[in-house]
Amino acid sequence: ESAPPQFRYWWETDPTAAWSSSMCRFAIDRHSQAINMSFMDGSTQKVGLYELWTLRWHRGAKPNNDIVIPWLPR
Repeated sequence: ESAPPQFRYWWETDPTAAWSSSMCRFAIDRHSQAINMSFMDGSTQKVGLYELWTLRWHRGAKPNNDIVIPWLPR
């Protein structure tokens, strides 16, 4: 079998960064700088990659608008 093709805009992770194995895994430009997200209530919606850091993932979640994705314009 052959290996899957590399994503053109895969955001490489820095193992020393706090986000290294969390949200950055979903920041892949597959749908015009957005992803399709499904939520616990069964709904789905298109979510911009920068919007991922503004969603409340849990009660203590604090939005982070300072994130920089090197290959993604704001």
